[in-house]
Amino acid sequence: MRKLWVVLFLFLTACGPTAVSDVVYVFDKDNPDHMTDVSFFLEGTAASVNVSLDDGETWHSCNEVIGTLWTCPLEGVTVTDDMSMRVEVKQ
Repeated sequence: MRKLWVVLFLFLTACGPTAVSDVVYVFDKDNPDHMTDVSFFLEGTAASVNVSLDDGETWHSCNEVIGTLWTCPLEGVTVTDDMSMRVEVKQ
């Protein structure tokens, strides 16, 4: 089984950095090397949230589920050994 190492990089917003917690990755049941979604909680509210899993080359828009819970549909994301997650929060 492949280990997924995640490093969170938070972009500063007008109000300062925002903490991310309880990150959950959803893998494709037919191909576990692909991710279909990532969800997490933010420390506070946000107007928009985006994530990147390839050092900022590709960004995926996230949707607010309820309160501070966000989910991000991922398309075409293959798990790699050196993968990291960047979260962009705009307030």
